[in-house]
Amino acid sequence: SSHPEPLAIEIVSADYLHVMRAPLVSGRGFAESDGIDGATSPSVVISQDVRERRFGGVEDIVGSTLELNEVAFTVVGVVARGFNGVSGLAQAWIPATAAPLVTYRDYLVTNQNFITVVGRLRRDVTIDSARAELAVVGPQIHTEQPSDAGTPQDEFSATAMTLNDARIDVVTRRALMLLG
Repeated sequence: SSHPEPLAIEIVSADYLHVMRAPLVSGRGFAESDGIDGATSPSVVISQDVRERRFGGVEDIVGSTLELNEVAFTVVGVVARGFNGVSGLAQAWIPATAAPLVTYRDYLVTNQNFITVVGRLRRDVTIDSARAELAVVGPQIHTEQPSDAGTPQDEFSATAMTLNDARIDVVTRRALMLLG
């Protein structure tokens, strides 16, 4: 295998690829079971570019292993060229439940200071009405999940933006760099 290289990944929920209508060229997206605690081999979905660079363009790589931060992931699907997630940068996707394996152990139980939620507006809902609804969500979250004791000044807020705006906004262009 080639030397490890930085790989931009997004840590996502099981239905993220479905909601984003990610075009799969082989395999599948994530299933709820992909993320179960203690899964012996966590799943990864990769881009066609990664398939070509890391697997020499071999067509059928579903079931192959890709190491991320020295953890073996099983490739379950490949997305078409041109799909790079919300960040516009991603080359691979892992379920959030696998994040502790490649980031830090308490990832899932630690307050994350930035989370992007992807959704589709119903046809009868405007972005402004969605923003108005979300304006009250932040304080509600804060009430239910207070700040960590060490950072009592933290506040929670929520807003909505179009996918195009999210890709321009420097804060939302979040992809985690792992060695793959």
